Amino acid sequence: MPLKEFAMGKDWLPFGSTLLDVEARGIAIERHLLPKRNAVIDVSGDIFGLPYGYVEAHCFAAGRPIEQVWYQLPLDPTAGHLETIRQGHKNLVQVLGMPTTASGDVSEIQITSTGDVVFHATWRRKHYLLGTSWFGDTRHEHGLALSGMLYQHWDDEKAAAKPYLSGFHSQLSKLEQIPFPIAKARLLDSNLDRPSIKKWCRTGAVFDPASDRSLIEAQRALYSPRLLLTPRAWSGKLPIDTSGELVMWQSKDGLLGFSTPCDTWIAEPDELLVIDEFLTHPAKGPGSHAVRLGEIEASVSHIEGGNPAIRDFIASIKSVVQAEHRFHESSDC
Repeated sequence: MPLKEFAMGKDWLPFGSTLLDVEARGIAIERHLLPKRNAVIDVSGDIFGLPYGYVEAHCFAAGRPIEQVWYQLPLDPTAGHLETIRQGHKNLVQVLGMPTTASGDVSEIQITSTGDVVFHATWRRKHYLLGTSWFGDTRHEHGLALSGMLYQHWDDEKAAAKPYLSGFHSQLSKLEQIPFPIAKARLLDSNLDRPSIKKWCRTGAVFDPASDRSLIEAQRALYSPRLLLTPRAWSGKLPIDTSGELVMWQSKDGLLGFSTPCDTWIAEPDELLVIDEFLTHPAKGPGSHAVRLGEIEASVSHIEGGNPAIRDFIASIKSVVQAEHRFHESSDC
């Protein structure tokens, strides 16, 4: 049976659907947990022969596709915890066939503790994954006794991004047409943490002919549409000569932006710039000193009392533009 759809009560929705699409079906979403836009949905039903008690849907924003759906699997009180697991796994095998991976022999599992996962299995179908995690003992959450969890995952980011790519490409086109920007402040440190979003952009990837630029663009359009790709023509001219450099610039018509060789973020014309400064003191780790501007974040090596490179960079920004400066202090424990 294909895994291209996910169950939501009596309905089945195709992957690519959003939380807004769920609400349009008349299904109430109980709450959103920021910033990841995880929604707990009080809806029960049956998926591939297994009853579920409620659902958690995971996406990056309410208007972006749901990428993961977690189904909480209740205990069958007439069977007991271990038999609920064994029968649930048997049902899935009957519907989906033998799993792609499994942690062992489900017939040999034993009661341990609620914090353990004593058996898990996955079924992979190209860009679709279904998996189960069965607990070491019955958990009690949201008023239910649960024996495990079933999750579905869609990881075709190129397909998921298709509805949003035209808007993203439009922003890239506007960026490339900006009159030559003038550097106003620079942050340079050999330990500068680049790129600003490691999960979705690899250092230098956009300049590597072998890299999959279409995947990088899809990931940006999905997860961080205002974090643009720095035009190739700008490299070495802002100057942003190394992967460890972040530059604040202004265009001739007054736009304010921040760029590295990989990333560019532009402030909206009427947007108050917010500078978030993070000083993390050494504890279990070496500590760090970081600055975040919009969707660009840079972290430099820790120096007792703060790294002067960050402080000078922030001072340079504030000398050019009005900004709200927020200081955050913690320890890396």
